[in-house]
Parts: sequence; C-alpha cells; structure tokens
Amino acid sequence: MSHHGSDPDLHRAISLRPSPFHNHPEPSTRIGQLPEGALPVPSLPQTKPGASTSYEVVESHDPVSRPAYARNASESGDVEGRPFPTYTDQDDPLDLSSRLKSAEQLNAIQANTSKKRQSAKDRLCAPVAQTKDAVQSRKIRGFYEGQNEAIERMLKSVDEHRREAKEEAGADHLQYKIAVYGSFAANVVLAGLQFVSFILIVMSARELATEPEAETKRFHLPAVLAVCIAFATKFALFLYCWSLRNKYSSIRILWEDHRNDLFINGFGVLASVGGSKLAWQIDPAGAIVLSCLISFLWLRTAYSEFQLLIGVTAPTHILQWITYISMTHSPDIVSLDTVRAWYSGPRITVEVDIVLHPEMTLKETHDIAEDLQNKLEGLPDVERAYVHSDYETEHRAEHFLKKEL
Repeated sequence: MSHHGSDPDLHRAISLRPSPFHNHPEPSTRIGQLPEGALPVPSLPQTKPGASTSYEVVESHDPVSRPAYARNASESGDVEGRPFPTYTDQDDPLDLSSRLKSAEQLNAIQANTSKKRQSAKDRLCAPVAQTKDAVQSRKIRGFYEGQNEAIERMLKSVDEHRREAKEEAGADHLQYKIAVYGSFAANVVLAGLQFVSFILIVMSARELATEPEAETKRFHLPAVLAVCIAFATKFALFLYCWSLRNKYSSIRILWEDHRNDLFINGFGVLASVGGSKLAWQIDPAGAIVLSCLISFLWLRTAYSEFQLLIGVTAPTHILQWITYISMTHSPDIVSLDTVRAWYSGPRITVEVDIVLHPEMTLKETHDIAEDLQNKLEGLPDVERAYVHSDYETEHRAEHFLKKEL
C-alpha cells in the first residue's frame, strides 16, 4: 500500500475525497493552511483526563444538545457576531476552545497587520505596499479562520457529525434523483441526435474524398440545429448538477460528462460554421483539437481515480480528526503510537495503535480498542478501522521484516 507524505490533488477525482464531518456552509478564503506531514501525538495530560466518547449513555451531558451552527441564515442570524459555544472539561479535555479567535480578534489582527510597513522602500511605493499588506492580512485572517473551523470540528461529537451527514443526504435526495434520472433521460433522447451525427461523419468523409478542390464545405443547417439543441440541453443539466458535484460521485461523473459535451457541441458548431464560410480545413482541425482536449480531461480524471486505488494517504485534516478522536476516547489511553489513514477506493481505511497501561487485563484492553474501532467505523465514508493496543512505544517498527521468497 503506497502512501504519500502530502495531501494529494484529488479534487478532479470522480469518487471525490470524502470528509467525515460537515464543513461550515459559509465559505472563506483559505490562503494560509495548517502544516502538512507527520502529526505529533502527545500524551494526554494527567491534570485533565480525557472523557470517554464511546457509545454509552451519559446522564449529565448530552453532546447533541450543545449549541451548534445552523445551516441557514434564518436559523443562525449573524454567524460571525454570535458567541462561541461554551465547552466543559468533558467536551474539551485538551482545552482547544481557548484557542478560538472571535470576530473582533480577527478584525483586530487584520487591522494591525495592514498598518505595518516592511521597509522604507515600501513607504515610497505606497500602492504596492498597501497591496502587499492586504494580501498578508488576508493570509493571517484565513489561517485563524481555518484554525477556528478545525477546532470546532474536533469539539463536535461523532454522533453530531453522523447526524448532520444524514440530514444533508436527506435534504439533497430529491435533487439527486432529478439530476441522475434527468441526465439519463436526456442522454437517451440525445442518442438519436448522436446517431444522426455518425451519418453526417460518413457524408463528410465522402465530401472530402469527392470534392478536394473546394475551398469551403456546404453548410448543413439540420446538423447545426441538432448540435444546438444538444448544447442547450447539456448546459441546463450542467448548471443543475453544479451544486451537487462535490457531494456525490455519480453526480460528479454526470457533471463532467455534461461539461465535456459542452466543449464538443460548442466548439463543434464554431468549427462547422468556420469550415463552411472560411476554409474547409477548419472543421477537421477543430475535431482534432476537441479530441485532444477530451482525452486530456478524462486522463486527468483517471489519474486521480488511480491515486485512490493505490492507497494514497488521507488529507491532513482527516488525520487530525482521527487523532483527536483516538486521544480523547478513553482516559485509560496513555498515548498513541501510530495513526494512519489511506484511501481504499472512494472510502478511507484507518489504522490506529493505542498505548494502554501494562497492568490492564486483556478484557479491558479489548473493550477499549473495540469501542474505538466501532466509533471510527461509524464516521461517514470510513470503510474499515483497525485498532491495535500496546503497552509501550519503544519497540521496533512492526511489519518491516524483509521477506525473501
């Protein structure tokens, strides 16, 4: 299984990159990103033991009832002006909520950064300096906004993430069915027009063979009308699938198909008109350009899918999320030895090595590891989770013995 050290560029993949939590609906510019690479896994502090987050009934606290951001403006009002939720030691054993930046603090950071000047040269070039300051302030603000979202995702319980994922899938169910069946019906209808196109290809080949001396080709109005109808239909489906293209893999492939057909039909009409009015070479040359473009787009998609099949590592934010869940799962977990997450197709496989006290019985270690495994497998888009228990971290790396066949 191959793993890469940095986040892969899989945004063009049909299967997408699943996210085990609901991102905030309010987009913001993410110029600054959190560091990539290996994650340091500290031990839990003894002064603030982590509370168990396994599936058990807790009478004193219900994590679902904790304040959470609503989905739309009618429910939430002013999102930025609203105070952060209040977290207890049970919700936040590592005191991450103390690192949240309020809207006033973000505005103050951006204002202070914009007032600074790097050198006397920047003072002479005031417009350039102002532009650099604006870019720098946006980077800093974007970093802290990303940090806020990462902390809020970690402090939200696993049950809340699962509930939000189910609610989002239910809300988009009708739109999903319309996009799938509408695209299928449109492709069936347009198949007749594509059959006409095959006939026109044969006719065009005969014209090229019998009329090589002609400077232009005849203008076929029915063919152009058929292509225009196909273009309008594909454009409507392209717009309809736009909002769901990053949520469902089946919608993504339909959206890419509509996009490619727009290139073919739009550029094909221009090439046909150019071949009939300007020079006959424009039409076959346009076909060559379109073939190369479509081949490039689908090969790029195939490469992204291949990355998922060979086991590319999951993004950093997913590794951070899995690490936090494992650290705070039980107060009996002393530390974490290894946290791995990689793609096995469109879903994620997780492997975690936890360190427990050596005095614990086999039954106790088994129950803790099994509860953590069930929790990780309960995350959306996590296919399988492997949890191993150990009592120390000084042993040599496992599964690294060279096998000679």
